[in-house]
Amino acid sequence: MTKNNKKEIVLSILFESFYDNPATMNVVKQDFKKIKRYKLLLEYSYFLCSKFGKLYLSEDNCSCALILDSEQKKVTLKLVHWYFVLAFNVIGTSRVKSILKRLQTLNSKRPKTSHLYIWYIGVKKSKQKNGLGTQLMEQILQDNPSRIICLETTKKELLTFYEKFDFKLTEQIQIATFTFSLFRRQAI
Repeated sequence: MTKNNKKEIVLSILFESFYDNPATMNVVKQDFKKIKRYKLLLEYSYFLCSKFGKLYLSEDNCSCALILDSEQKKVTLKLVHWYFVLAFNVIGTSRVKSILKRLQTLNSKRPKTSHLYIWYIGVKKSKQKNGLGTQLMEQILQDNPSRIICLETTKKELLTFYEKFDFKLTEQIQIATFTFSLFRRQAI
């Protein structure tokens, strides 16, 4: 599979999995370009994790995960370019301040030490509830036993999913109309 083909598959899975997620869509300016804006947000996420983290794609191309590694992230010209794209073409300049505040609040709750951050785990809607998310999470944990792993969700139905993998709920934060549940899994 080519790198470009993998990217398109991952972006397609993420679009299908998260387009109806209010907290994710809240980042995107809601206008007639919102689908285009949302796809740009996902491209940014893909770029960030491919350069400063890990990408997972199941063999059947039905599930994926994007993970950031705190030890790898650094400022580059390409990243600065993406910040401008986000501000002007995804978020909208009038909303940048509130979205940045949300991001800063969530980032401040992550460990100051080395960790992985699971940004997205997505499964095609037609394949959900078939164990693909479980398989993907098992692979992530198997590949990273000595790392602290963090994530957050606004979906109450996912709380028990993460807890079954020994993620501990560390905090719940209300930001605007969303309750973010923050989880952490200690290194083994």
